[in-house]
Order: sequence, then structure tokens, then C-alpha cells
Amino acid sequence: GGNDVDAGNATGVAICFQCNSTDDCAVEQEAGNSTVQECEAGQHCWTWKDEENDVISYSRGCDVGCSDDDTELDCQTSNNRTQCKICCEDDLCNKGLYNSAISQKHIHNNHVLLVALLVAKSMIG
Repeated sequence: GGNDVDAGNATGVAICFQCNSTDDCAVEQEAGNSTVQECEAGQHCWTWKDEENDVISYSRGCDVGCSDDDTELDCQTSNNRTQCKICCEDDLCNKGLYNSAISQKHIHNNHVLLVALLVAKSMIG
């Protein structure tokens, strides 16, 4: 029978960066450089960010329950501690760093400026 399904076949299973609250976890992750893990069925890649008294730590890995709402950064703050989480559906997509809402504004303005400059540059040639 040519229809045997290989039980060890990882097709359809997400591969995610995996790290826990280390300095290595608080930087942009790179394939081949950072630890990765194969998720179980139904899991996706998550990034958790914990910010307390200006100390920021990240954790990354597989977890269940990635809904559309969770693909945008969700932060809760209490007692000077902000905990954020975000998930994504592609392999190794949990590589980035995230800014909580407070600092988001500056980044947006800079980004708009940068795009404007790039556009202007391309028009000038």
C-alpha cells in the first residue's frame, strides 16, 4: 500500500523559536542561531514579553489557542508590570521584538517619515 502515513511526519506542524527569559531571547531570533522546537498539532508560535520596572524579558515557544485576536499584541498591566503576548501562524515567525503601546507612537511617526523619504528619493531618482 502506497498510502501509509508516516507517524513521524512533521507536515502541518509549526516550527517555532523556543527560549525562556534569557538575554538571548530578548533579541531578534535567527534561524540557525537560536533554539527552535517542533510544536504539537494545534499549536502555533507565541512570543511573551514581560516588562517590570524597565526590565524586559521575553519567552518564546509553542502553545495552543492562537485566534485572530491573538495575532495582535495583547498587553495587560498591573502593579508596574506589563505582560504581553502575541502568536503567529508561520514557521519561525515568533522571532521579533515588540513594543508595548506606550512606545508605539514614536515608532509609527518615524516609520511614516522613513517611508516619505524613500518615496521622495525614488521620485527624484
